[in-house]
Amino acid sequence: MDFLQLCVVLIPGILAAEFYDKIQKQDFSMHLFIINTAKFTFLILLCNVIIQYIRGWYEFDFQRISVQFLVKYIPLNIILIYIIPWGYKLLEYFIGRYITGKYKSKY
Repeated sequence: MDFLQLCVVLIPGILAAEFYDKIQKQDFSMHLFIINTAKFTFLILLCNVIIQYIRGWYEFDFQRISVQFLVKYIPLNIILIYIIPWGYKLLEYFIGRYITGKYKSKY
């Protein structure tokens, strides 16, 4: 894998992890940052795969980086960098409330 391909894959995860740290309002921890980078890189790539099949693009070819590839991939990643950390925080919040018993159902 070339350096450009590595950057195209990892930079969205790094930016999403940094954005998630700002959402959580927590101090910087290298251990948590590495874990969050891996987690968000995986989630962003998973969402890219799902969206590419829905849109009919069928594959992102990381062997050949072209302008068409970047035109499809980068705007999608910019959107996912902001959506996935918020979605993960909301999911974590509701699951945490359910596990701790703070969620009270009316029924």
